[in-house]
Amino acid sequence: ASGPVVVYTHLLDRKDSVNVRLLPKPQSADDESFEGLCRLVYFAEKQSVDYLRSEFEKSEKLRLGWLKVGPDSELLDSLLMRAIFRVYFTKRPLISTKGDFDELLANQRGQLVREGIALLDLTSEIVRLRNEIAKKVGLLGNSPAFELARVDLTEQLEDLVPPSLLRSSTDEFLSEIPRYLEGMKVRIEGLSGKLKRDNDLTKEIQDWEERFKLLKAAGGDASEISDLRTSLQEYRISLFCQTMKTRIRVSAKRLEDKFLQLERGNSINL
Repeated sequence: ASGPVVVYTHLLDRKDSVNVRLLPKPQSADDESFEGLCRLVYFAEKQSVDYLRSEFEKSEKLRLGWLKVGPDSELLDSLLMRAIFRVYFTKRPLISTKGDFDELLANQRGQLVREGIALLDLTSEIVRLRNEIAKKVGLLGNSPAFELARVDLTEQLEDLVPPSLLRSSTDEFLSEIPRYLEGMKVRIEGLSGKLKRDNDLTKEIQDWEERFKLLKAAGGDASEISDLRTSLQEYRISLFCQTMKTRIRVSAKRLEDKFLQLERGNSINL
């Protein structure tokens, strides 16, 4: 006889509604339930959501600038859901009763607009810098001399500011993106006088990036992958922008130690 079947309930975000669904794994159920809970707050915080939507509509530079990255309708929803998660669910356990949900609403109500405006301002700065850098990369032209740098800068820009920006980056990483983009500006502005050095460093960083892609594809621990992503960006600062300070201690040896630990844990043999 077969044993009992264990399933986990979760709240499925349908954007215009929230449904209950059964999943076989608790972690996937928890992750999607947080999204469903955020949507329930979205419906409950209608006045704040409407205000933030009106502020977004006024942000013409952001909306037009974002069109070079992805659709602005997705950006607005991502921004609202990210702000809601920050206010209501950051470092809080998953709630499971209506009473807990109502209590959370009562305790946190009034904070969403402030958080949403802060996130709107940060996103606007990221998009402004992203488009400024994209223009500078374009001005490098098709010269073979700049090929390595141009490809690397383009890939870095796509990694830092993807269409999923507000859903795929941790709060800590998101807050550092403007600094990483400023670092790219410093690199580009000094490129002509340091082209050979830049090419040598680019070859080194591309080796690290290839190893990073393998780890991501292997489905490693999300927090460890995020930490490694930060270390790579800080290492870029140390290589290409030596006038800027890194936020953490970083070196080739420290990176190698981190990579080896994760590669062994994910059975990756290079």
